[in-house]
Amino acid sequence: MRTSKKREELINYYLSLPYTVKIMEEETGGFHVEIEELPGCMSYGDTLEEAYKNIKDAQKLWIKTALENGKEIPLPRIKEEYSGRILIRIPKSLHKKLVKEARKEGISLNQYILYLLSERHTIKSEKKWEEVSKELYKEKGGKIIPFPVTKLGV
Repeated sequence: MRTSKKREELINYYLSLPYTVKIMEEETGGFHVEIEELPGCMSYGDTLEEAYKNIKDAQKLWIKTALENGKEIPLPRIKEEYSGRILIRIPKSLHKKLVKEARKEGISLNQYILYLLSERHTIKSEKKWEEVSKELYKEKGGKIIPFPVTKLGV
């Protein structure tokens, strides 16, 4: 068994790691908060500050309990690095159609697929923007209000 000082150092080490804290506003008020990498480590607070303090207390207790029971403590997820390259398998018939369309446009298959994905992403972003705009309009009693003309998610 570890000495009390060593155990406290180990607890502090895990507490210093950048775990993913997920905060969700409850419909009835207050905030549910959890640490994604530590199963069952969750708490609640009436305010964001209270929820954050409570999850830190819950995290410490979770780690302490895991150490006492000899359980493995998961490390935080490391931020993923993205190369910008993907490999997908598609049906031959779709591959053929995409190649034909790319040739019609005079571009490579990769460029054409990038165009299609970008177009789809833009459409989804514009729909989000439209929904937010409608909500803002409703909240202000149907009055047009000035706000920055930037799109969400782009």
